[in-house]
Amino acid sequence: MIVFLVRKRASGLTELLARALRERGREVEVEHLHIHLPRVLKTAAS
Repeated sequence: MIVFLVRKRASGLTELLARALRERGREVEVEHLHIHLPRVLKTAAS
């Protein structure tokens, strides 16, 4: 089983889930993905 992680906040929950699955005999691999979102630049109002 591979668990893909997108959000940092979910990393702790994902690790807990992976640990619980491992304790039940499952093979679990957690891959942390980092996404860079584009910035929106605002122009100054004239």
